[in-house]
Amino acid sequence: MKKEEIKQKLKDGFNLNAGSPIEKSNFFSVLITFIFALLCLIFFAFYKINVKPKYKTVICITTGELFQMLKDGGEKYNIKNPSNISECCRGKKLSAGKLPDGTPLQWIFYDDFLKLPIEEQNKILSRNQESSNDGSFIM
Repeated sequence: MKKEEIKQKLKDGFNLNAGSPIEKSNFFSVLITFIFALLCLIFFAFYKINVKPKYKTVICITTGELFQMLKDGGEKYNIKNPSNISECCRGKKLSAGKLPDGTPLQWIFYDDFLKLPIEEQNKILSRNQESSNDGSFIM
């Protein structure tokens, strides 16, 4: 190869119109890969924004205790299937679990608790204070 041919090929490497079909297809495959990656980032960003948390915070209405996860309430009161607490919160069951004295435990999702009137919230929270020995809230 002559020097002029090499110089021309180096120049043509940056010019798509003068390049070979292989160079053009490489450019377009890189462009398509970039667009696909960009679309994936947009999709996952949107998905992450709209994903609901995997756990729901609940309050035991009977005792006024707050639990970060259904599982935590189930463990404390030996409820074998924590989904029973969820069903109680949704109104499908009247109660889930019992206190040692046999009192049935009623539950509410924390989000629904916040929608209650202030008087009702205070009534539930006062049960919490009564069930705590030192007067502090159980959370």
